[in-house]
Amino acid sequence: MFLVFRIFDKVYGLAGMPICYTLTPLELTTILRGQGLGDAEALGRLNIAADAASLADSDHVRRFRALVAQKRAGWNTILDELRLPHTDLRTNFIFFHAGERQTELADALRK
Repeated sequence: MFLVFRIFDKVYGLAGMPICYTLTPLELTTILRGQGLGDAEALGRLNIAADAASLADSDHVRRFRALVAQKRAGWNTILDELRLPHTDLRTNFIFFHAGERQTELADALRK
């Protein structure tokens, strides 16, 4: 069984107004709908209006994706130079092994 999610929060500038769609097998869709998921009325008009406006703003999406790609490339370069193992994902996050505790790393990054 599989699920495919398409979440609009980040790239479309909808933080705090989550909206998405999911592709699922019919049997799972039936179960989820039975639990109240997938009801557009539950989203509220503001979420739906914001989603419609954001989908129409293809320039914002293009600029945002380019910015994320630029920042990801920069972090990949830094992690390569530091010889820290990391993922090579095409998303807006990178997993890497820092070789130290998260709290110590966070302090070092803040400095």
